[in-house]
Amino acid sequence: MAEEKEVQAIAPEPSKKSPIILIVVIVVVALAAAVGISFFITQHMMANNAGDGGPSRLSHDPGVFIKLGDPKDGILVNVGGLKAGRFLKTSIVLEMNPGKKDN
Repeated sequence: MAEEKEVQAIAPEPSKKSPIILIVVIVVVALAAAVGISFFITQHMMANNAGDGGPSRLSHDPGVFIKLGDPKDGILVNVGGLKAGRFLKTSIVLEMNPGKKDN
């Protein structure tokens, strides 16, 4: 009996791991999984596109360009609020696909 008590007294207590280390390990594993999945999907998509005809399929005739908003100013957006005089002037140009009839 005395020997068992000495063995139990000598054995060190298991150290508690910091939750920060556990979180870092989980984040690293999740990041590695995300990189692996995205790499697999990218390689799979590239392999499918390679057999579709190559560069000739990627080139197409330009479609019809449509400018949204006012032809001169484009689109004006008030970014400062109701009483402020700050406006953002932008223009958006869309290219319609010439291959589709339902544009």
